[in-house]
Amino acid sequence: MASGSVALIIEAALRQRYPERALEFEPLGKPSGAIFEAALQLTGTRDMVMLGDTLETDIRGANAFGIDSALVAGGVTPADALKGAVDVPTYWMRGLL
Repeated sequence: MASGSVALIIEAALRQRYPERALEFEPLGKPSGAIFEAALQLTGTRDMVMLGDTLETDIRGANAFGIDSALVAGGVTPADALKGAVDVPTYWMRGLL
């Protein structure tokens, strides 16, 4: 189960447990800009590259934030998934080694 699914389950459980409260949830993981903004605050520069293995989260988030991205193929996303992809990385890598 992916972290996004777990977050949705927790959100639903909290809303059910506390129906009288106006709970607000903000996604902090990719592709949300919050994680990239935190990296910018820590480094003080947009001169960075997001390494990831998923087009829909890692690469989409980096592209939306305006930083370079590198898809590490062979993880979640196979190299042939780049054909016709909407979220295209700046770089492509066969692996980390």
